[in-house]
Amino acid sequence: MTKRTETAKPIIDPLAYVHSTAIIEGDVRIGANCQVGAGVYIDGRQRPVRIAANTIIGSLCVIEGSATEDVEIGEWVTVQPGAVIQGARIGDWAALGANCVMRDASSVGIWASLSDGAVLCSRQNVPDCHLGCGAPAQVVGEHGNEHTRLRWQTQKQRSLARHHQRESVDCALKR
Repeated sequence: MTKRTETAKPIIDPLAYVHSTAIIEGDVRIGANCQVGAGVYIDGRQRPVRIAANTIIGSLCVIEGSATEDVEIGEWVTVQPGAVIQGARIGDWAALGANCVMRDASSVGIWASLSDGAVLCSRQNVPDCHLGCGAPAQVVGEHGNEHTRLRWQTQKQRSLARHHQRESVDCALKR
């Protein structure tokens, strides 16, 4: 369900999939091929929320702009179920574990990850290609190399191709 506010209406790319129980309101933009799971709440009433193409938002996540910060989520990001993102930035190809929390002005860099249950406090960041763990989160080291990143990229692209193939079959069956 999308809700228009006095100032903005959510803009969802026609190629994105949004579960029928998700609630999206305010200044929110969701890119092509995104998947938004069941029970997700995305609130762009205070500040804008931008979710780039090919990103997956797991079920029961809460994503909202804070009083002072926008939310920017890059391309090919995976956010596991139950994550809370408030006024934060996430780089391309990043991954957030289940039930992790990101607070105002925190960030996760390109190809970086937060482990399950990690809490990234205000103004904390996980640099590109690093892993953050714990509450509060600490950077525990670099992960992945160019070969690993290329393999992940290929797997995500194949997964997206399979998703489109299933949609094409479903559409053909409905005719």
